[in-house]
Amino acid sequence: MEKCLLAACRSLFEPGFENTNVLAESQRVYPDERDQLSILRELGGQSEGRLFVEGEVNKDIAWIKTANVPSEGQADWMRRMLEKADPKAGKWQVAVNPADPETFSVGQCGARSP
Repeated sequence: MEKCLLAACRSLFEPGFENTNVLAESQRVYPDERDQLSILRELGGQSEGRLFVEGEVNKDIAWIKTANVPSEGQADWMRRMLEKADPKAGKWQVAVNPADPETFSVGQCGARSP
């Protein structure tokens, strides 16, 4: 039964899946930039990790901030949105991974400056 359903339905649904990715679908479902920023703020906060990192007086925390997106065309958009959503100092580095259209990710690591 599974083979029959795949044979019958693949030609209907596969072209749509091949021409999109998780970030494009997220932008389609949440077209309002305020909603997108809210989601990225939440993801950014979660990506800071579970350990509380704080600087000393007059010393900044150095943050390494990275993101991964499924297409080259989305890298600038993601970088711009993360810069807006994240109040901490430092630039976001965005890498492109077209081999995985089902994933976008953000991650951060903070450390006290010497």
